[in-house]
Amino acid sequence: MTDQTPSTKQRLAEWFSGRSWLRAGIISTVILGVVALSLPPVIKSSLNQFAPWAMQQADLENAEFHISQLSWYKLEIDKLQLEMPAQGLSLQMNSLTWSYNPFRLFSGELGVVEIQKLAAEIGEQQAAQTQIKIERQPNQEKQQQASEQAPIAIPSPAEIFAMTPFDRLEVRQLDFKHPQAHITGSLYLT
Repeated sequence: MTDQTPSTKQRLAEWFSGRSWLRAGIISTVILGVVALSLPPVIKSSLNQFAPWAMQQADLENAEFHISQLSWYKLEIDKLQLEMPAQGLSLQMNSLTWSYNPFRLFSGELGVVEIQKLAAEIGEQQAAQTQIKIERQPNQEKQQQASEQAPIAIPSPAEIFAMTPFDRLEVRQLDFKHPQAHITGSLYLT
């Protein structure tokens, strides 16, 4: 008498043969897991390829954009640079890290944003255009508008930040240039 014990392969084949719903469930779970794990790198690659083209179509000069990391909980952008010479504006941002909970994004909570360096510049041309528009109004019209306008209540920084959906916003090095002012410093809002 020979003892015929089924091999592991045979036992698994017998077990799955009568349970097609279980087999379909396991296969679906594996496929969903593979798609979920591979989705952020595919999106990152697509954005890194699409962003320069979109910036070029928007007539932005010296435009640079690069995502270094994208996951389900974090986005890191190495560099974002935009120049709009027609408007006299330029923006440069280095090392943005956005940490978020993907489930809280749907409720409007954006998490934590940290920026190493943020520089914005408004050129002479843009500032001069704004000044010309103001000066074109006749003096009498300016006085009438001033008397008709109600006083403006300026909210405190705490009230402004309470309206933002960020848990924390941190700009370690801030540089804002305008023909009439130059502001440098850091910004921490919690």
